[in-house]
Amino acid sequence: MKKSIILPIVAVLFSNSLTAQVNFSIAAGGLNYQGEIGSSASNNYSNVMADVKSLKPILQGRIGFYVSPSTQLSIESGIAKFEANDLHSANASIRNRDYSVSGNLIDFGVNIHHFIFPGLRLYAIAGVKGVVSKSSVMKASEQYITQDFRNFSLLIPLGVGIELGSIGRGLLKFEWTTNTVLNDKLDGLNYAYSKYDDVYSTALLVYSMPLSKSRYRNHLQHRESRKSYRSFGMKHGQCPQF
Repeated sequence: MKKSIILPIVAVLFSNSLTAQVNFSIAAGGLNYQGEIGSSASNNYSNVMADVKSLKPILQGRIGFYVSPSTQLSIESGIAKFEANDLHSANASIRNRDYSVSGNLIDFGVNIHHFIFPGLRLYAIAGVKGVVSKSSVMKASEQYITQDFRNFSLLIPLGVGIELGSIGRGLLKFEWTTNTVLNDKLDGLNYAYSKYDDVYSTALLVYSMPLSKSRYRNHLQHRESRKSYRSFGMKHGQCPQF
């Protein structure tokens, strides 16, 4: 009899605790590829510079868990296109190149969002992900160098985000992240002279909605209380301890 009463109570408490922590997010923005489209013997490198014209769309879905009022674990997956050319790279002086790359990618993994400075809306982003890509490299003459090259690699995302404000039940954020791919095959072209890993950066608007308001309210209260305490310490010549 006791077990039949206790088990449902435990299940309800666990469900409420989980609900209080979970939030769902969607993110949309632009992706910019910066890496190598192969390389050349004479230059020994061919880093493609950031080019606004090559900005391509990216869409993400996320499930987040506040493991503390200042730290969130975010499980993320995104789909995007990417495109670039080596017009502004070190290979621009090599007239017989004129390479361009275009492709699609899906990345997935885990990020940690941590508010380092109490009272501020700014947070750091770090994690580990995998990326699956399919790409093609073409010369200006529309001759394919590689076509539909498929690749999988790990990548390391590092970035920064800021909370912009509340909209309805949710929260609007902006994030900038640089994703370093742990090989030089995102573009599908890797020569013996290649020596740099591929990189792509993302600029995202994120809308996050908690499954329950309580955990998000705790997060806001924690941030404001730290801000007030810090202000109090500064006024009274005290050094706040966090």
